[in-house]
Amino acid sequence: RLKEDFVTLARYLTISPSNQKDIDLLGLGHLNILYIAMKLVEFEVNRNRELLNIMIIEEPEAHLHPQLQELVHSFLEDANRNDSNIQIIYTSHSPTLASKIDIENINLIYECGHEKFCLPFSEAKLNEDNKKYLQRYLDVTKSQMFFARGILFVEGISEAILIPEMAKALDRPLEKYAVELVNVDSVAFKPFVNLFSSEQVKTCF
Repeated sequence: RLKEDFVTLARYLTISPSNQKDIDLLGLGHLNILYIAMKLVEFEVNRNRELLNIMIIEEPEAHLHPQLQELVHSFLEDANRNDSNIQIIYTSHSPTLASKIDIENINLIYECGHEKFCLPFSEAKLNEDNKKYLQRYLDVTKSQMFFARGILFVEGISEAILIPEMAKALDRPLEKYAVELVNVDSVAFKPFVNLFSSEQVKTCF
């Protein structure tokens, strides 16, 4: 299956494995994808020689437009799902990728008191309804909250318009302080409360 996916990916990148000229014309993002795909094929070829293959990738979204980021995510997800001998771990600053990943597969790395902590959302106090809601709700825009230093959850469009303007009037623009405003479009705050509720959460005040 990985070999078939690799061929599909190569076609998407409009290259021919036998044409060195095509490969020389690829940008950094496409070359990164090609290298990842080749390593996954190598893992499959060596399946019987290794107990477990682990691929650790730093920011697979680098130099890629959003649609290609989604393709890369699908490629990695298929590889991880279809082969128990492969585990893929990657770090990312991409809301596009964050919006596509299963909520239970996200580990949030954050800073508190000049220390680094990890919050696995798999250990958050989420019930099945919470997970389904968040998976539907967290689009590319809303997923930006995972990369903010602070989050303001508001009920509707009025607050979403007024609060940023009020912050500017006070000379405290939200973007300057890396604060993300999330419009819940209802009073359904509980899934978000549960998402950040865990015995491992370190609060910073």
